[in-house]
Amino acid sequence: PYLFIDDAVRAIEAAWSAGRCGQYGYNISGGEQVPMPQIAELIREQLPQADITFQPGLDGLGYRRAALDLTAACRDLGFVPTVDIRSGIQRTIQALQHAQQEGAPHGHP
Repeated sequence: PYLFIDDAVRAIEAAWSAGRCGQYGYNISGGEQVPMPQIAELIREQLPQADITFQPGLDGLGYRRAALDLTAACRDLGFVPTVDIRSGIQRTIQALQHAQQEGAPHGHP
């Protein structure tokens, strides 16, 4: 599942502020389950020259792609994701382009 860094930080802050919680761990994600071809299309909307291909087979790391239930995080921590995947991709690309213009090493905004 997708998670933009701003939402990850907000989730950590919410857990820290909550103190003692009702359970040991919480699912945190962007709340959207988006198939890889759709993610590729969102990237191509921002970068039409992007050459994105897929290979048949299972995820190389063995991850099972499924939506995460955020009910407990919302109930106990007040966490609700705020950055949707389209905005997150757009912001990531903008940050990388800005870093490249500023002369930052590739991939390090």
